Amino acid sequence: MQQISQNMAEEVAKDFWPLVRVFRFYVVLRRFGYIDPLIYSIDKKYIKDVITEALREYTSYVSSSSQKTIEVLDDSGNKTTMQASCLVVAKPTDIPQNFPSIYRSTIYKIASSNEYCISPLTKNGSLIVPHEEIVQKFLDKVDSNIEYARVLAALAVSGE
Repeated sequence: MQQISQNMAEEVAKDFWPLVRVFRFYVVLRRFGYIDPLIYSIDKKYIKDVITEALREYTSYVSSSSQKTIEVLDDSGNKTTMQASCLVVAKPTDIPQNFPSIYRSTIYKIASSNEYCISPLTKNGSLIVPHEEIVQKFLDKVDSNIEYARVLAALAVSGE
């Protein structure tokens, strides 16, 4: 059973990483109303509705994003700046102190500010937006095995 779960986790991390990153965004915002049902619900239709609603709201965040200059650490640990879409601007007191190090591909320091940009970004600073076919494929997986939703939530919560 553990091997099945490990294989499923590897599959979700590899094939559905944009969804993991979107739900990690909600973890950072502490919007557990989207996370808890993935873990605890036994109703596949409800889980699919939660995923659909979370993605609808995420689209709303994306459409109202603003461009900010953020600080990013490169692979060798050097700090650089880049322009990026910022979905949420947060004060340091709005997020737990350890979150910027745990969720470093979601929380970025805004240059020349004490605020943070909360956005799931790729390494080159592009905003992550899951494609419809990835979403549909994942919803089909949930339909065949509800455990996929639990694995998605676990990966979202686990950090980077």
